Amino acid sequence: MIGSIENPESKFGEGISHAPKNVRTRPYKLLVEGPNFPAMRVELRAETARHAVRYAKARWPHCNAKTIK
Repeated sequence: MIGSIENPESKFGEGISHAPKNVRTRPYKLLVEGPNFPAMRVELRAETARHAVRYAKARWPHCNAKTIK
């Protein structure tokens, strides 16, 4: 699925914005900062930290996402 009402550039789907089913994941805390919204802390379940950042960028295009503790 591509786009949403809030952001038509965002992409959603299994393996794009969240982990595929039956894959071992763990929660990662991220700091997401975007040009059109204030910084926010989110927790995404992903296989690795790199995947978590990729999923965040699919949900919020043009954002800066990094893992935090």
